[in-house]
Amino acid sequence: MISLVKENSEEVVNLIPSSLKEEISTEISEFIEDMISLAADNLNVDEWELSTHINEISFHDRLKGTIHSILDNALEDLIQEKSEVLAAEWEAHYLPLLKDEFEYDGQVDESARRQDWATFIDMKEKDGDISEFLAFHCDFDVESL
Repeated sequence: MISLVKENSEEVVNLIPSSLKEEISTEISEFIEDMISLAADNLNVDEWELSTHINEISFHDRLKGTIHSILDNALEDLIQEKSEVLAAEWEAHYLPLLKDEFEYDGQVDESARRQDWATFIDMKEKDGDISEFLAFHCDFDVESL
C-alpha cells in the first residue's frame, strides 16, 4: 500500500488548519501522559522511569506509525470518494461527447477516454475545484464506463 501520508506529509500537514494541529498535538501529548501515569500506577513503578523506558522502546514512533496508518486509510477513502464523484460528473457531462466523437462505431477508445479524463482533472484543478494533491492522486477506471 502506498503511504500517502508519508509521501506527501508536508502537503497533508498543510491541509490541516493550525488550530486543529495544535489541538491534535495537545490531545496526543495529554493522552500519552495519562497512559504513562496510569501504567505507572498499575505497575507500581516510578512514572519518570516508565516514561524513560517507553521512550527507549520507541513508543512515540509506534504511535506516530499508527496515526500515519489511520490518516493513510482516511486519505485513501477520501480520494476514492472524491474520485467517484468526479467520475460521475465526467461520465454524465463529458463521456457522451467523447462517445459521439471517438466511439461512434461502438468500440471503447481507451486512450481517448484516458486523455479526456486527464484533461478534465487538470481543468478541475486549474479552476480551483480540486487541490493539486487530489488531482495528482485521483484516478478512475474510465475505460470501464
